[in-house]
Amino acid sequence: MFSTSTTQSFHYASRSPCSPCALFTSYTFGKPLVGANITINATSSVSSFQRERNPELLKNISDYQLSDEKGCAVFDLLVSKLGIGIPRIGSGNSITVKVLVEEKGTGLTQAASKGINQKFRFISLQRKDKIQSYLKPNLPYYGRFELKRGDDTPAVNETVEVCYTANYKDRAASSSDKSPKQLPKDILYKAASKFSEKIDAEFGYTPLIWETESPKRRSTKKQCREYLTNEDGHIVYFIPAQAEDIDSLDLETSSEVDGDTDREFDSLRAFFSPSRSYISIDSHLLPPLLPCSGDVTVQLLTSQEGPAPPMVYKILSRGRIIKVGQVSGASLTFPVLTKMGPEFKLLVYYIRENGEVVSDSRIFSVDKCFPNHVRGDTGRVCEDFAVNLKSTKQQHDRVVISMTGKDD
Repeated sequence: MFSTSTTQSFHYASRSPCSPCALFTSYTFGKPLVGANITINATSSVSSFQRERNPELLKNISDYQLSDEKGCAVFDLLVSKLGIGIPRIGSGNSITVKVLVEEKGTGLTQAASKGINQKFRFISLQRKDKIQSYLKPNLPYYGRFELKRGDDTPAVNETVEVCYTANYKDRAASSSDKSPKQLPKDILYKAASKFSEKIDAEFGYTPLIWETESPKRRSTKKQCREYLTNEDGHIVYFIPAQAEDIDSLDLETSSEVDGDTDREFDSLRAFFSPSRSYISIDSHLLPPLLPCSGDVTVQLLTSQEGPAPPMVYKILSRGRIIKVGQVSGASLTFPVLTKMGPEFKLLVYYIRENGEVVSDSRIFSVDKCFPNHVRGDTGRVCEDFAVNLKSTKQQHDRVVISMTGKDD
């Protein structure tokens, strides 16, 4: 028995007429399949309507060759003959690659197929943070974007522009030419009125729910700033603290690399607190993927003047509470444990005297790792042989060894 695996570099878009495709064949026990007859067939998804309008286009193309001493074969497919990468045909098409491998001497065959989508952009700009989509008034905001090239490699030292427009609201009283709208004094109205009186007693104002018109919005001028990507293709952007009456923030992020442009749009809603009390977990200095061991420190930003209030933190992962503790400062340091992977949530909060809960949370990704490690060392396998295993497993854990033999 033998197997076939396929890799491809299918990011030609409208610039390259070819798509390289590499195939690797081997027996199930690992020995390369040498001298096998490999036939490849690529079929296009271009519509029959487009082929009728462009009679030079082909439905499929084929090629064949023998595998080398490593069991490999590399094909260059002229996919432009299928209509891929031609602007007048359109973008977003795909091809289906089918491979047939015939073993030398026996005639045994095995087939494999793979669908490959056309990439019509040479760069990709994506948001890579797991920050909540709310903006806390009076506190700075940090976000992260990743810029990649068409071959999924990081775009290093490239410029990314981040622009934002702040939208503010006015809650003015009703105009004099309109009478205030009133609801009938039924049970629902009385309950709402009682709640409004309680809010007025607690915070010194009454929310104008029925008495006002729709909030009037006013926007600031668009503000932009440019950032350079690091070795991972990442940028960390900064938005300064906004005033209390902010309603939302419109984000526009763009980048241009070698004439290709990608652009992302997002919107952040303003968080609301009756007492204007806010917490923000500042983790912008941490890597996007935390190591599975060691200590991590985050800053705790608060809108409260003076020292930060005592807080409680909880770490949750996979439906369980991993750790609970107290915070008595403007920063929090905690160890990253293996059981926190692949990601965990950090929750920080405190409770005001009036019962309002002031909180914030972040989700962190953790690198893949295992608490147990086993390393084997074997020499040449003869009739009698020894295998030395060194394990860092926990006590009473089980190590399973499986062996497969073959005759040459």
